[in-house]
Amino acid sequence: MIHEAEEILDRLPELLRASPELRFRLYEVLAEEFPSRREMERLLAELAEQRQESAQRYEATERRFAAIDQRFEALLAELAAQREEAGRRFEIIDARFEAIDRRFEALQTEMDRRFEALQAEMDRRFEAMDKRFEKMDERFEKMDKRFEKMDERFEAMDRRFLAIDQRLKDMGQYLVVTVGGSQSRLGHELEDLVAGTLRVALDRTDLKAENLLLRQKVEDRDGFIGPAGRRYEYDVFVSNGRYCVFEVKFGPDEEDVDRFRDKCDLVERELGRGPVERILVTIAKTPELQSYCAAHGVLLV
Repeated sequence: MIHEAEEILDRLPELLRASPELRFRLYEVLAEEFPSRREMERLLAELAEQRQESAQRYEATERRFAAIDQRFEALLAELAAQREEAGRRFEIIDARFEAIDRRFEALQTEMDRRFEALQAEMDRRFEAMDKRFEKMDERFEKMDKRFEKMDERFEAMDRRFLAIDQRLKDMGQYLVVTVGGSQSRLGHELEDLVAGTLRVALDRTDLKAENLLLRQKVEDRDGFIGPAGRRYEYDVFVSNGRYCVFEVKFGPDEEDVDRFRDKCDLVERELGRGPVERILVTIAKTPELQSYCAAHGVLLV
């Protein structure tokens, strides 16, 4: 279609010369699409008026900006003056602070001098006091050494007397229990008496009554050593984590040793804590009885 329009434009002058009436028709068509000369003049006049109005507004704007610039310059000048005044005041304040600093430094120097003198005097006095206390400490140390030696002598004497008292007491308890027989009951002091007896018999000075468990019961549930269901009484103490079953007899024989061994076997099985030590205490230690006990794992004391 563009090609056809170009061909029409190329032939347009020839067509207008051949048919002059086409000019009027062409003018009507162009008038519908483009403004006329009068309209163009009117538009130009409006543009000129708008340009003039814009120029006036621009001039007014320029005047306003000029007024604003003047105000800013005035403000800047005022700020500069205030800054200069502030700088002057700060210089005065700095000078006053410098004077105060100089006074404070002088005062600090004087105070340091006085404190140093006071410290030196206090050090001198404390050194003198320390020397006096050192002399007193030396005297007290000499006295302490004398008292320590005296205390050691008194402690040694106390230990000797305590050992003699305990030995006499244990010997008395040993005689009471062994001579009186293992079946006699000694009331609430039985544990102390038995502990004393064992201390003498076993030569164990550390054995105490609270380590003893007297008159303990063990039941032979399935007839291990006798009738099923029978209950047996035994005495025991614990030493270094090991159970020691003991029995006190006035004059034991081999049958007594066998019954004691059976009872120990039952206790050992029921406790389930491994082998128990078996101790038989008596004052009738015949050679035959000693041999029999040694052969059957019983300590005779």
